[in-house]
Amino acid sequence: MRKHAASPDDIGDMSKGMAAYAGDLVDIAITLQRCGETRYEATWIFERLLAVNAYHATEAAIQWERRI
Repeated sequence: MRKHAASPDDIGDMSKGMAAYAGDLVDIAITLQRCGETRYEATWIFERLLAVNAYHATEAAIQWERRI
């Protein structure tokens, strides 16, 4: 049986193919931030993307900082 879930460390690993999904994951995390029940998980996803220097997460963080 093939495992479908990615480990947290695979998110930014180009060899795992997850980097291609970074933009979509950032969009999902931002959307989930708007819901109280999923805010914690969304923050965790976004922080992991920042930790692995995912381009889309970094760009989103810069945009948020400019708004503040």
